[in-house]
Amino acid sequence: MAYASERNSKMDPSLAEMTKAAIEILQKNEQGFFLLVEGGRIDQAHHENQAGKALSETLELEEAVQVALDLTPSEETMIIVTADHGQALSINGYPSRKSDILGIGDVSGVDNIPYTILLYGNGPGYDAKTVGEEQEKEEENEKGGGVAGGGMGGRSDPSKANLTDVNYRQAAAVPQKSAYHSGEDVSLWVTGPHSHLFTGVYEQSYIAHAMAYAACVGDGLTYCESWSQ
Repeated sequence: MAYASERNSKMDPSLAEMTKAAIEILQKNEQGFFLLVEGGRIDQAHHENQAGKALSETLELEEAVQVALDLTPSEETMIIVTADHGQALSINGYPSRKSDILGIGDVSGVDNIPYTILLYGNGPGYDAKTVGEEQEKEEENEKGGGVAGGGMGGRSDPSKANLTDVNYRQAAAVPQKSAYHSGEDVSLWVTGPHSHLFTGVYEQSYIAHAMAYAACVGDGLTYCESWSQ
């Protein structure tokens, strides 16, 4: 499906609309149902170092989650929201409260060029101007006692770009054709029956086992078996 920012609303359904249609169909099964809704475009935007587009897609997922909450009875429906991995995205510097998350964080004390609040560890947003011809300028600066790259355009100035454009590509520290995933823990939110099973820190594979236990499916121990005993 298209990114939300590129979707033809007259032709293409949103993630929330598809979630609504799926639930309305599956609810006809009196024995219950399992539904997986993926905001996969969040990941794809991060691979392109397009944080604004990724945030836009995150809001799309939020709307889909709200639809699920509105259409299902909370006393008998478990809803889980999580991710299968993180991205090499970071919040940099000390931005002031109420700062635009897509805006400028501060000015570097090394090259006197602004930097954005959001930056990536790797990806296509790497600024190629920091290598090659700029290396000669840095060497000249070092010989003259100056700071390498200082005021010489070693980086592109993000303040001159339209940072709120969802297609804007945040800078990355290491060049890659597509940004890599990251290895930190991801968050998980859950509501409904058996939500107490999801507390603390655990291996990702635990989620599937806990879901199977709560839904009384699979070959392992289930809630239905333990309750009947």
